[in-house]
Amino acid sequence: MPGSHAAAAGLGRFPGMIEVHVERAAELDQALAKAVDIISKAAHEHRTGIMITRIGTGQYVVRAHPDVPFGLTRQVYT
Repeated sequence: MPGSHAAAAGLGRFPGMIEVHVERAAELDQALAKAVDIISKAAHEHRTGIMITRIGTGQYVVRAHPDVPFGLTRQVYT
């Protein structure tokens, strides 16, 4: 998908984390859905939920997070 990318990070310390960067708002839903799909495998394995955190304009972190109940996805905007 042009203009956006996701980079795996922290896979050694955390059960799964991806940074998502998009240039256009129209790319956001698809990029986040792809990241959630990837992270859902780690979340399922570790019985955690998924947290999506906005860290800047067009920048998000998607990760399996123990503070989110298993089977849920929570979005946080900073």
